[in-house]
Amino acid sequence: MEIKLANLLLRFLLKVCVLAALSYWGFKNGENRISKIGLGVGIPLLTSLVWGMFGSSGAPLLLREPCTFY
Repeated sequence: MEIKLANLLLRFLLKVCVLAALSYWGFKNGENRISKIGLGVGIPLLTSLVWGMFGSSGAPLLLREPCTFY
């Protein structure tokens, strides 16, 4: 039980770190103040929306398994 809780905490912290890194990237790559704010807020928001729709375990839209050719 403790290992499962630690795993969930680690997964959550990794997701937060990814969103923070995307936000940092957006703020650093914007040319003016409006684009810095737009990228710094918009990119993590868009990423979390796409992840929630397609990538999470409780996603409402499930993707097919990729085709593998042997």
